[in-house]
Amino acid sequence: MNKLLTLALSMSLVGCASFNPPAEWAKEDTQREAAFLTVDAMDWSQTLKIAQHPELYETNPILGMHPTNAAINSYFIVGAVTHYAIAQALPPKQRKYFQVGWTIIEVWVVIQNLGYGLALF
Repeated sequence: MNKLLTLALSMSLVGCASFNPPAEWAKEDTQREAAFLTVDAMDWSQTLKIAQHPELYETNPILGMHPTNAAINSYFIVGAVTHYAIAQALPPKQRKYFQVGWTIIEVWVVIQNLGYGLALF
């Protein structure tokens, strides 16, 4: 049931976010979004590893200390689609700050997780 709910939610969000970038969307915007999604995928993988080890706990208050794989997958799918939709809606200058800012946050989280012994994939 959780997989079906995740799929339905992600598909509805994909439908809400137009994948036809506005005219002012530049190659650099795509590169920054790809960088964010890459680091976000690393965080996603590490978070799934946390769920496999009961002695570890998640610090993201949205997910809670011991989230299920379904909750983790839903969170990261919704987050990735939402990030893209917000980036697409912002004017170019604000988009750049948004993308770079969130990429830096994700890099910090991934590095912190590496310090706890969590591999990237």
